[in-house]
Amino acid sequence: MTGSRGGRTLDLGVNMLPLTRKTSNKKNQQARMPALEAHYSTLMKRGTNWPSKNRGVMVVFCIIGVLILMVIALMLHKKLAARKKRRAEADFQAGK
Repeated sequence: MTGSRGGRTLDLGVNMLPLTRKTSNKKNQQARMPALEAHYSTLMKRGTNWPSKNRGVMVVFCIIGVLILMVIALMLHKKLAARKKRRAEADFQAGK
């Protein structure tokens, strides 16, 4: 975690960003950036694989998702069937 000038760096995978900045004060060459240093561990911490740890919850989510899709498909099928029936009745009555 050290850069070429000895300062702490934050590796975001693209480039290295220094966590310190230079000031004109010769006594303190590099001023600390406490906001970044305080959140460094949370920024760099890799998230845990939540779905693999909670397989039962993921199965329930998938089942609920499939059921929602089936209900939507059923509603669309009923609407389209009703429309088709109305058109067929209108064509039958127009043909008389």
